[in-house]
Amino acid sequence: MGEIVFTGVSPRSLGDLLKGYGIMAILGELYPDALFWWDEAYHLVMKMPDIQKESIQERLRDGLLEWAQKVSREFKPRRSQKCGRNLPCPYHGMSGKRGNQETCQESSFLIRTPAFHDALEPELALFARAVAVPPFQPPPTRPSTPQEKPQLQPHPLFPSYGQEGSGNYFSQLDKATKAAQEAEADLAWSLLPRGRRP
Repeated sequence: MGEIVFTGVSPRSLGDLLKGYGIMAILGELYPDALFWWDEAYHLVMKMPDIQKESIQERLRDGLLEWAQKVSREFKPRRSQKCGRNLPCPYHGMSGKRGNQETCQESSFLIRTPAFHDALEPELALFARAVAVPPFQPPPTRPSTPQEKPQLQPHPLFPSYGQEGSGNYFSQLDKATKAAQEAEADLAWSLLPRGRRP
């Protein structure tokens, strides 16, 4: 059994801890027989047969970029754009009807629209639901109508569903993805730093 010690990953800071969990999630799915633990120096260790650092770094890079591209694309802000789907809209019902318009005029800010979550891949649907968390509501005393919008509250860690003002989580994820594509050496450095930073 071979081992890789990710000396750039430790639980000493929240960012590095989350990076470690991301590594475990991506590589654990690719290599079901892999084992992970924190060593005595508080570094993440991976153990599996026939392990090769170069292939692991490539797999991590591809997995992280693919995930970031999916999320930033699906949850990209579309301010001042309309939904544009034919009425009745599969997501907004008839609430988007405006005048003689034949298409839905509601905002296309779909991350807070529960019906939209079911149109996503299962893992993205779970992420969307985690960002747009509905509050506890007592059972309705009467059937709801298609015109009524569900009352949702954003997750405490994702105010305004992650898309408020200039502090947009998903726009930042998109920028980070593009930067990572242009700086391949940074991933290797962040996982297995050696010598001086390139």
